Amino acid sequence: MVQLVLQVVFLGVHGLILASTALQVGLYVAGVDLGSVESHSSPAEAAGYQFGRLFAFFLGIVWGAGGAGWCAVNGYGIWKHKGWVYDSLRGYWAMIILTLCCFPIGIAAIAHLTRPRVKLAFNVSTPNSEL
Repeated sequence: MVQLVLQVVFLGVHGLILASTALQVGLYVAGVDLGSVESHSSPAEAAGYQFGRLFAFFLGIVWGAGGAGWCAVNGYGIWKHKGWVYDSLRGYWAMIILTLCCFPIGIAAIAHLTRPRVKLAFNVSTPNSEL
């Protein structure tokens, strides 16, 4: 149940990432200057600034949409007690940790997945379960 609640919460987080990215792209397309390119000291610095903005837009869309989809699939797997969801959850939380997005929650979520009762709920065998 804890993992399902976390997936629903993080579905909302990914929705906020998408909304923020959409707002930033919309402001960029509309020509709203959030940081003047002309204020940079050299053309190379201005080009780096533009590249950084576009790369941030790209990452926001990919991580926002990809993460939202991943949360939805994980939520479905938890709800329907699918066998693959345990590994998918471990992968999702590892990505959360690697991207430094809410990494303390990711560490706690992975620690939660290692508990024997949780493994039993996901039908994951433990080394001592075959004795």
